[in-house]
Amino acid sequence: MQSKRGEEFKFSTGKIVSNLKDLSSLLKKHPEIYLQHTKGKKNDFADWIEHAMHNKTLANQLRKSSSLPEFIQYLDSYVKPKIHKHTSKKKEEKIARTIHETTSPKQTQQVAIIETPERKMITSDIIIGVLLGLFIGLIIGRILA
Repeated sequence: MQSKRGEEFKFSTGKIVSNLKDLSSLLKKHPEIYLQHTKGKKNDFADWIEHAMHNKTLANQLRKSSSLPEFIQYLDSYVKPKIHKHTSKKKEEKIARTIHETTSPKQTQQVAIIETPERKMITSDIIIGVLLGLFIGLIIGRILA
């Protein structure tokens, strides 16, 4: 997610960020910046994300966060790669490794279940097989009884 030119977030130190990934990285390196921009009900980052990036959902989540780690977790949830249905097996494994390597033990672990057409087909085949087996078992039971 990128802000338009001229709508970047400008810090008093002269640093400028124009996307969530850079903001997250900067806050991880300089946690004191978080306190300067989030005092009381004030949350300059949430205001910027809502107005410059037009993401009210994330802005509201950030306003509700009560600590820097929680704030960064919300940011990172929008930065992490999205997994699509038609992702190749190798790409799935690479994404899963990346998520595992970038998640610290202190953060809440999130498990990504990747639905693919093949997995849906296997699941439906199992369900059909079980139901068919039950049906045939009932018929044979009636015949033999």
